[in-house]
Amino acid sequence: MQEKTAFQKIKLFLGLGLVLISLILIFQNISSVPLTVLWMKFEVSLFLIILTSLIVGFILGYLIFTRKQKAIKNKVQ
Repeated sequence: MQEKTAFQKIKLFLGLGLVLISLILIFQNISSVPLTVLWMKFEVSLFLIILTSLIVGFILGYLIFTRKQKAIKNKVQ
């Protein structure tokens, strides 16, 4: 098993810190807010809006990261 480098450990701690801050932010904002999408209006929990935004952001970041890694790997070969 490979040992983690110092940079990987820093990234892990920063990632865990961001997750913790995000969870605190999410759980403190549970009130309902009006949400307007084009002509439709909804009453949605702010919790769901923040959580959805974070999930979409993580997915997009992961997809962009893996795409760049594949491009670098293909370029090396």
